[in-house]
Amino acid sequence: MTEDRYDKKAAIAAPAVRLFTERGIHGTPTSLIAREAGISNGTLFHYFPTKEDLITFAYREIKGRMEKEIGRGIGEERRDKEMMR
Repeated sequence: MTEDRYDKKAAIAAPAVRLFTERGIHGTPTSLIAREAGISNGTLFHYFPTKEDLITFAYREIKGRMEKEIGRGIGEERRDKEMMR
């Protein structure tokens, strides 16, 4: 996936996650996601053929950010232990 395509998908997923949090997945129509992202329904479905694809992308994004933060915390903890030794 090109960086531009990835960035566009991330820009669509961000308001989707907010809406899913506020309204629930089933209470959030794709038309509302598209409106909040500032795109047409057709554009949303160009990047995410199904709502499930959007949910999966958003989940992986969140999971990836969590892994980075956890890894960063572990790295800092190791440095702290080494400094104490």
